[in-house]
Amino acid sequence: MGTTSPGAALSRRFKLVSETRDGVLILTCEGRLNADVASEFKEKVKPLLKSGTRVILDMGGVTHVDSSGLGAVVSVYATARSSGCQFQICSLTEPVKKIFGLTKVLGAFESCGSYLARMP
Repeated sequence: MGTTSPGAALSRRFKLVSETRDGVLILTCEGRLNADVASEFKEKVKPLLKSGTRVILDMGGVTHVDSSGLGAVVSVYATARSSGCQFQICSLTEPVKKIFGLTKVLGAFESCGSYLARMP
């Protein structure tokens, strides 16, 4: 099993929990990832990105993403890649998947079906 570090409640409407399981950093998000929390989201996540780490951003609990939230995810992705991390996203809800698709950034992310398995 992995160890769980306490999550950071960024606001009452958004929660981020980080957990390491079998050497994989799993970041679980819930709520609205928008301009109100985007900067703090980046500040909380970026220090966790270590070289050689596999990072999975689980967005299954995210109900809404605005342009600032999308920008925060892209920024974290860029930092992860430049740090030598493998960065994946899983469990996009339909509204969030639609925003990612409309803005053409969905293809940039490697997605995975479950925490420790890649989607074909």
